[in-house]
Amino acid sequence: MKTRKAANWYLPVFGMIFLSINCGYDGPMESLSAQTPTNQPGEYKTAVGGNITELNISNGEITVPIDEGTKDGDIVLAVYSYQKSNDNVAIKLDDFSNGADPSTGTSNQFLQKVTLDTEDPVENFNNLLRNRESNLSENEPLPEISSNAFLTRALKIGEEREFKIINSFSVDSYEFVSAELRYQNNYFDVYIDKRDNDIFTDEEINTLAEDFTKILLLERSVFGQESDVNGDGKFVILFSHVINELGQKYGGMITGFFYALDLFDSKKYPFSNEMEIMYAYVPDQDGKFGIPVSKSFTMSSVLPNVFPHEFQHMINFNQHYFVSDGLAELGWLNEGLSHLAEDFSTLNSDSLITGYGSENPSRVSGYLAGVSDICFTCGTTLEQRGGSYLFVKYLYEQAELGNLPGTQDGMDLLKSLVQTDLVGKSNVVAAALGEGLSQDEFKKLIGSFSLALYLSDSGYAQSNQFEFFGFKMRGKVEDYRGTYLQGPSVIEINDFPYTGSIPSTGISYLQVPRTLLNQADGQLSFTVSDDVIERLGAYLIHDN
Repeated sequence: MKTRKAANWYLPVFGMIFLSINCGYDGPMESLSAQTPTNQPGEYKTAVGGNITELNISNGEITVPIDEGTKDGDIVLAVYSYQKSNDNVAIKLDDFSNGADPSTGTSNQFLQKVTLDTEDPVENFNNLLRNRESNLSENEPLPEISSNAFLTRALKIGEEREFKIINSFSVDSYEFVSAELRYQNNYFDVYIDKRDNDIFTDEEINTLAEDFTKILLLERSVFGQESDVNGDGKFVILFSHVINELGQKYGGMITGFFYALDLFDSKKYPFSNEMEIMYAYVPDQDGKFGIPVSKSFTMSSVLPNVFPHEFQHMINFNQHYFVSDGLAELGWLNEGLSHLAEDFSTLNSDSLITGYGSENPSRVSGYLAGVSDICFTCGTTLEQRGGSYLFVKYLYEQAELGNLPGTQDGMDLLKSLVQTDLVGKSNVVAAALGEGLSQDEFKKLIGSFSLALYLSDSGYAQSNQFEFFGFKMRGKVEDYRGTYLQGPSVIEINDFPYTGSIPSTGISYLQVPRTLLNQADGQLSFTVSDDVIERLGAYLIHDN
């Protein structure tokens, strides 16, 4: 029996943070200038200065330079966090005169840490798949090629074979589907459930396959090769309305997926097809199998993004598990990379990603609207994916600009994120900043990301460290949904005390009006639990 080794061939105490704030602006901001630092190897600095002030947290205290020259205007606090747990970080912002006592390190009525609720049955399906992949042991049995002779022989267009498709979220329940081979090339075969065979014309299948082949080759050149456990030199794309029905059972829509347990011996995993395979739904205008979805929308927007998305998952698993002999990548980063793979359709002649896949803006919209509540490393809901996608895209673009000392360029960064045995935040730090650094260096990246989300496409950021060049953060975007973005949502503080929370890995933007600043005489108390201070940071955004 082959194993992975053979496959290598191929709140009890609280701290007080004090803000001494005496700055503002007259009317709308005109600029938010900053000098871009010169990063030395192994160093990474955020381009603060001008209208951006880093609030240094030391011994539970934050100090902000006082500027007596301006007395009008609001300020925005960008507070960011990267905790080890999935619990939100509770905060309290108050007028210092309202009873906060720095000598005791406590506050009167303090909000306990709360857990982010991201229950979404359909999106939890993705979590389920990725988590089961991450829990695979190092000696999982691979299929015997000799017992798979029918699967490896070359079939001709029009021939049929049988597949197994999981049909419940237990991912152990499955049904057999007879499918016809409708397209083949040197890289993959396309099968369609016989019951759905009349949905696609040959011309439509050929167009989808040929367009995907171009991106497939790009993905291979960047991420690496997928596995080939059955030795046929290809993978399969299988269309079936069983995928539509799978989503319908749980009140949502699943457009496609890759499941790594398909690569292992069916004696242990009875639902396994013992081969590389990605599944895709079929257009269903009348909602016969689930949520109604038109053929035109499926062909123009959904499927052109499903294929590169799932192919990244296929490659990622091979590179992490088989090639690097490590664990499967964590779901949030795996999804962020797959959504970025959808952007490969916008690669220019210089191999630079200049835009975005048509399905990504809607996910970003959900993330930006609820940014203060969403931990993008805690799961794979559509909103969380919007955050992880933006974060990976930001790192890619910063690498292209030469702002990340651990990598040569954007494509080198992506390659490093996939071809490794590291996962999650440690993987990001090693790829972006350099090997051997602590995971705590992740704080610098999330801090710069917090400023880019707020300042990009606003006209206020004069450092390229705070801009996305391949994504429009404000205004109408080019997708098929009429999505309109307005940057990240901001929490307006109307009175003191304010109690709230920050995502365990995420950002909250707090706008403090000048009336409250004057009431507080420019001094605010910012209270958090002692055990989170080390992994929490903040920036003050203001006028000169």
